[in-house]
Amino acid sequence: MLCVTLFEIGSAVCGAAPSMDALIVGRAICGLGGAGMYTGVMTLLTVTTLPHERPIYFGLCGLTWGTGTILGPIIGGAFTDSRAGLTPLNGSFKSSRVADRL
Repeated sequence: MLCVTLFEIGSAVCGAAPSMDALIVGRAICGLGGAGMYTGVMTLLTVTTLPHERPIYFGLCGLTWGTGTILGPIIGGAFTDSRAGLTPLNGSFKSSRVADRL
């Protein structure tokens, strides 16, 4: 639970980051929390599975990570290009796309 909390704190720092330095610090905190969660999952799988089952479960963890790595930017880009990517700035909604700011 500590690692999940650490990850969430890092996400909050990233979301409220007023500068690139704050964003980098937030991402570092997220990385520490994420590394702890990954280590915890691998430990739990090692303890709770039989030796002949472990490759399947470890492979599923890798599949989940790979799918997130591929689909994360695609889905994030779709949100950015859609109306869901609009953010309230100074009381009005302005697009977050660079092309719309020009």
